[in-house]
Amino acid sequence: MVPAYLTALLVGVAIVLLAFPHWALTGRLPPGAPPEPDFAQHAIGQIYFFAQPWEFSFRSLRTLLVARGLDAPRGVNIALADSIPLLTILSKLLRPLLPPFEQTITVYQAAAWVMQPIAGVFALRSTGERRWLPGLAVALMAASMPTFLFRLWHAALSGHWMLLVALGLYFRIVRGSRAATVAGCVLPVVLLLIHPYLMLMASWVLLAAPLTLLLRHDPRWRGPLAAWAASSALVLLVGQVLGYWGQGSDGGYGFYSMNLAGPFWPTLSGLFPGISYTPADGTGGQAEGYQYLGLGLLGLIAVSLAGCRHWPQTVRRHPGLLIACVTLAMVAVTNWIFFLHTRLLHIPFPSLLFAQLRGSGRLFWPVSYVLLIGSILAVLRLLPRAGILLVLAAALLQVADAGELRRVDHNSLAEPVAYPFDQPRLSAILRAHAALTVLPTFPCNGGGLAPNLDVLWLAAQSHLAIASMYSARTSRQQACVPEAALQSRPAAGEVRVVMPGFDRLAAALPYSQTDCRVLAPFIVCSRRSSLLDGLPPVDLRTLPMSRILPTRAGQAGADALLSGWTTPVPGAPGLWSNAPSALLGGRLQPEPTGPVRIRIRAFAMPTRIWLGLASPRRAVSVWAGERKIADWSLGRKPGQFEAVVPADWIRQQHAVIVELRTGPLASMLDLGHTPDPRRFGIWLSSVEFVPG
Repeated sequence: MVPAYLTALLVGVAIVLLAFPHWALTGRLPPGAPPEPDFAQHAIGQIYFFAQPWEFSFRSLRTLLVARGLDAPRGVNIALADSIPLLTILSKLLRPLLPPFEQTITVYQAAAWVMQPIAGVFALRSTGERRWLPGLAVALMAASMPTFLFRLWHAALSGHWMLLVALGLYFRIVRGSRAATVAGCVLPVVLLLIHPYLMLMASWVLLAAPLTLLLRHDPRWRGPLAAWAASSALVLLVGQVLGYWGQGSDGGYGFYSMNLAGPFWPTLSGLFPGISYTPADGTGGQAEGYQYLGLGLLGLIAVSLAGCRHWPQTVRRHPGLLIACVTLAMVAVTNWIFFLHTRLLHIPFPSLLFAQLRGSGRLFWPVSYVLLIGSILAVLRLLPRAGILLVLAAALLQVADAGELRRVDHNSLAEPVAYPFDQPRLSAILRAHAALTVLPTFPCNGGGLAPNLDVLWLAAQSHLAIASMYSARTSRQQACVPEAALQSRPAAGEVRVVMPGFDRLAAALPYSQTDCRVLAPFIVCSRRSSLLDGLPPVDLRTLPMSRILPTRAGQAGADALLSGWTTPVPGAPGLWSNAPSALLGGRLQPEPTGPVRIRIRAFAMPTRIWLGLASPRRAVSVWAGERKIADWSLGRKPGQFEAVVPADWIRQQHAVIVELRTGPLASMLDLGHTPDPRRFGIWLSSVEFVPG
């Protein structure tokens, strides 16, 4: 083995053994609660995929990656749960030959940490620099890149080493390597089955190779371009066959972006501990675009810039790579450009054009690795004698600067997370059932990911069929509360768990007093009352008739907001609906004997039509069960709207509950007003119930 590769391997193995506990290296479940929601999401997808039989046939290829037990009976594509499909398929195929394991997400993470310094050596050697000491330096620096260490628990995105491989292939392709051209054709397809963001970034770097050759007037550009086109076609085909395409996005391009100060702002720096633990963030979401380069790399860049006489030659030699880096950086920064908390520029254009790139700040990762390899080469050429020592010093500085991030990662891996509820009791209840319904379903619940995924995590260990699942993308709009959950008791073998913050919804259910009990912070509903013995009953709330009920925080109207609404903010005169289906109502006092007229005062967020175009009016349909009882057209100005709820529906529910279907939500970011990505439907300031 080449000494530089062997050294990089030892560096990677040493880092992993120091950081990863035994349970993570052997594919076991962590002690206690899942350490992060991202990890829980990935592992749940794997657990359900491992538990089901294979579906091998040409007709079933589109459902090959579907875990049937999630969002049952429809199922969830594990690619949308970021469960690393390639890893999951290989793990399932090899399971009979391997020691017992429950998940392989953390095993993949450890492997990515080992491969990171090795891939750094590959990228550097691909430029022609094959000496051992520069290889050692790049191995240490690649393993200490803050952007790499910052994303511990989003395992699918921890494969930064493959971006370094793509960069190495670029250098080899422009030097005429046919093997690299073939490998560059295969790599994007492999990366699609790991994470589409990595596929996109690597593809863009690989496209730079034929572009560089073309701009050099080198006739060899045709072969790499044909290989890249074939690779792109194969990516589209594989994605279509396996059900990747056609999914919806929650938006966020311009919000989860890179701050211009990000590469220089020493967040979680081991050498500047007093400066900041918060990334440079002007939008509220730019932590997703965390891009600190590290003090060692910044020092190398500063030295290499001092030898600026080499840069024109470098640009002439690699114009395609320069174009790729500039475009990736522009997409990462987005059209909402911030430096720290100051907005420098907003370039109006329809953000929905880039809706699928909601985490756009990530696209700067390849640029950071180009800067790593490029600055090492520049310093070595600028200072032929002292350059190696300077590069080694920068590597040690980079390692020291990454010390705080390593400490945070180690603690996150090593320290068990306690459940914030009675986990043994809830686990026992779940094990006694075959199906779980979470109320409200994703993505309508606003109680935070952690409590939702904690429940799904416990259900996964008993392989319950779950009528919900958190996924990165969704292909449909579903009701926040299934109709059956509103109308009838839990089925035999079904348990329903109401999420924190939705006790009003639980109180309005017709079976809340017979089948539901409080297991703080949840409310659990089951026909098997013996399982709920000793738990307190659900607080029965009522709403007054014939009174205007403001929806401000602390006012009676807030008790009528059952699901699909934002949390009331103190001082605000109302609140938004934040789901395409919002429930409104509750138990009335006195109990009505006939129909009830419900009146609201509201206005609407404009409706998106296409790209940046919007209609000032929003169509809202009002439903009582499966019956439409009214159609409203809301505009930007507040107005009063009413609907009559039939008496038979009220008798069946023992409450007045209506569903407002508000259509596709819109955000200020969608409309180009601010970088706020929160999507809303209608603004509700008051509600009133009067005899019909």
